[in-house]
Amino acid sequence: MEIENLKALVYGDGGLNDYQKELAQNEFEAIQIKINNMFEEINYKDVIDLGFKSKKMKDQMHIDMHGFDDIDVKLKLTKYIYIDWSVFSHETHLIRIDNKENMNILSKFEIKTLPDLKAIINIFKPVRQNVTYA
Repeated sequence: MEIENLKALVYGDGGLNDYQKELAQNEFEAIQIKINNMFEEINYKDVIDLGFKSKKMKDQMHIDMHGFDDIDVKLKLTKYIYIDWSVFSHETHLIRIDNKENMNILSKFEIKTLPDLKAIINIFKPVRQNVTYA
């Protein structure tokens, strides 16, 4: 059922009895929640709380264009893989580079939600073992 049709059934007459209206309204609200979660913004506090490092970049061209320093917000996962968070768009990307000298991007994947970001970080977390020595 399309959202607009569902919305018309819930909020219009639509020929539904009260029970059917309630079911349709619950379904409509569930769809709205799913849609809102798809576009959940990842904020600065979220990434800083997850261990991202913020570094002010001295780039005169950026200052000339925008009037302020650029801020680089990253979380290093491995030698060649990191997560980048954009101060301007709040977009988050998992990035793989070729090496530290050239920094050529080999692949890039957009992370859209905070739960997905946390899951990706957990994949790269080192396994800590509790070792008891005798």
